[in-house]
Amino acid sequence: MKKALVFSLAAMAVGVAQAQMSVGVEGGVFQADIDSVVASEISSTGRSVTATTDDSSSGFRLFGSTPLNQKTDIEFGFFTHSDFTVKYDFTFVPLVGTQTYSFSGLDLSAVHKPLNNGFFVKGGLHSSRYNIDTQVRSTTTGFTSSVDTSGTGIGFLAGLGYEATVSDGVKARASIVRYMNIGGESDLAMNLMTLGISKSF
Repeated sequence: MKKALVFSLAAMAVGVAQAQMSVGVEGGVFQADIDSVVASEISSTGRSVTATTDDSSSGFRLFGSTPLNQKTDIEFGFFTHSDFTVKYDFTFVPLVGTQTYSFSGLDLSAVHKPLNNGFFVKGGLHSSRYNIDTQVRSTTTGFTSSVDTSGTGIGFLAGLGYEATVSDGVKARASIVRYMNIGGESDLAMNLMTLGISKSF
């Protein structure tokens, strides 16, 4: 009995020692799902307004992971991006408006590889922050009014991707992940379409 216990503990110790930590970076296109927010902003003005939305930007994510078992890793990361921009034109009054959106945060997820062929699915949580800078300018007087809005909160994430070994300890990946409830707001979401590389130690 004692020998079996010692053997089990030794096997566990070897497993922990063999568990590899990976770190990596991925970058690509971040696409904001802010249509409902823009529609609400237009409705709140009570005026005839048209909006032009640049809802894509470049961004990156730093991440680290450690194996939970043979098919699942626990992954944590930090993400940020360049600003999304919305421009408003007031039809019957000499006003123009601009909004810039920025999102950033930390995430924690399980990365599961069900087929042992590089394909993976992931799901988890993120703690994120949004910041919205709104400026309205008179085209006749040049007077500008600015308002900043921000918030933090927790949301869900889900995605899928593919990972391939490039060399010993080095892997490349491609993935698409949706971050819901940015800053805890149900109408703020974002898709990350990225390429990345990681190194195991």
